[in-house]
Amino acid sequence: IPLLEERQKRAGEKQAITVYMGVRGVKSALDQMLEELKNGGEYFDFGVSGLFKTVMESYWGWWQKRKKKFGIRAQVIFNKKLREEQPELLKKYFGEARFYPQEYTSITDTMIYKDVVMLLIWTANPPVAVVIKNKENAESYKNQFRFMWKKAIK
Repeated sequence: IPLLEERQKRAGEKQAITVYMGVRGVKSALDQMLEELKNGGEYFDFGVSGLFKTVMESYWGWWQKRKKKFGIRAQVIFNKKLREEQPELLKKYFGEARFYPQEYTSITDTMIYKDVVMLLIWTANPPVAVVIKNKENAESYKNQFRFMWKKAIK
């Protein structure tokens, strides 16, 4: 009976999936994230290759400034190659950074905040943000992030 009650409880949990297309759509998803996290929220991000800055251009710098202004804490795991190839990106990044080995390159940022997982697919034409709102799913991704954070290079 306890197992059935737990399943029933999980089945009742709301889930929403929204897909944002194009640069304007991705900006909308990222702006919504800033709005939800302002006043000291936090997020976690892995699979970061630097494509956010490449695809979104000046918006990336604006977004970093907004994070700082809003006091949003970030823990991000970047591809190690950014240290050599895009050191200016790391200088302007606001948050705590670690690195993963270059051979595990990712073209998708996975951002986790509150009960949301946002997948940012930078190489899609146009770029896409898939926003999944589900507490259990977000906790699962946070666990994956915590594991990777422990293994990541400082």
